[in-house]
Amino acid sequence: MSFFKGLFKKKEENDKDILLETRRNITQTSFFELNVLRSSAEEEARNIIAWCRVTEKKNDPSDHIDAAVMLMSYSAASSFAILQKMKDLLKSQANGFEANIYEALGKIDMLYDENDHIKNLKAKRAEVYYLFGKNPTFRIKKAAQFLAVRILMSENLQAARTFYQNGQFSEEVRKRLEEEIRTYDENIVQAIIT
Repeated sequence: MSFFKGLFKKKEENDKDILLETRRNITQTSFFELNVLRSSAEEEARNIIAWCRVTEKKNDPSDHIDAAVMLMSYSAASSFAILQKMKDLLKSQANGFEANIYEALGKIDMLYDENDHIKNLKAKRAEVYYLFGKNPTFRIKKAAQFLAVRILMSENLQAARTFYQNGQFSEEVRKRLEEEIRTYDENIVQAIIT
């Protein structure tokens, strides 16, 4: 009996180690990329909160598309770090905001609408407006990259599986999300997707 316990315990330790290494790599990547921009996650988070008037938004994913688009304008690793800082800054609104962002990303192909929120971004970051406004496949790819990082940054494999299985993703985003997760360690892919 103790032999089987040891076998399962060793497998769990290996799974945790694999996810831990991936989280460490993503964190280092985000730190490096934000340093290259000569910025910080907190500074970018404050800008997005102000530009998108996040504190005035309704509890509706479609109302958070502009913030989702702004987050997608960074690399996936940096976007995740910025979102974590946004949650810290928003305090009581953090959980609702995060849930709306992930749902907006998961359904970006259906929810994206060039509304006034999106058009207002043109003055702040014109490249974001033009990049995401003209190319739906690019929006889906960027959303899937961000969601893949979110899954891989989960505290453990069970949380990653739960987010993947319970996530509200459109068919196109889910298909692209699986491809993006596959760019990471194959052992993690097998543990999360299957």
